[in-house]
Amino acid sequence: NKVLKPTAPDDLIEMAYGLIPQVLAAKAGKEKDDAKRKTGLEEAIAKFDDFLKRYSNSTQTETIQYSRAVAAFQIGKYDAAAQSLQANLKAFPNSESILDSQFLLALCHMTQGAELAQQTAEQVNPAADAKFDEAEKLLADIVAKQTDVSVANDAQYQLGELLLNRAIFAPEGAKAGFFAKALAAYRAVLPKEGAVAAQEKRIGSFREKQNAAIAA
Repeated sequence: NKVLKPTAPDDLIEMAYGLIPQVLAAKAGKEKDDAKRKTGLEEAIAKFDDFLKRYSNSTQTETIQYSRAVAAFQIGKYDAAAQSLQANLKAFPNSESILDSQFLLALCHMTQGAELAQQTAEQVNPAADAKFDEAEKLLADIVAKQTDVSVANDAQYQLGELLLNRAIFAPEGAKAGFFAKALAAYRAVLPKEGAVAAQEKRIGSFREKQNAAIAA
């Protein structure tokens, strides 16, 4: 907050506006009292919104939108979280970190699907199925791309969780099919060694890009 003075350079003021809500969200995340935690995260979301209004073309926009979505997700505001994540997917489709937004968007749909399915356990629920279908499509796309093996592996695991949820709440005749698909999804998750090796390779590619940028 001390940086937010007219005497500070514009770029530092912008960075400060971007960091304040992230600090507020981090502080709220450590609160043990649920009411204080919710209040803190709501304050952070308001500050994220303030940043996005002030700096609509900032290089930090993707990060701010994602962080806002995380805060909204933590207090069950899934539609608000999805709005930020969908904005990221539309504006930054080729970003190195866009799969994080896609993954969290899938979790939003998956959670909403589970909540809807609980209302009509073991009955056909088109609204829940639509949410589950969208989540499955997003997760399967991350797995298929394999551009970030760590996120892809997490997505593979979440596919298993999603399909398990569908099996639990599905009508009796559909349960076996979903259970079988869930098992197949879990079995396709990479063991720790494979995931770590893939990430080390990806980190190496960042160093190569960094050296190329320095050379240029």
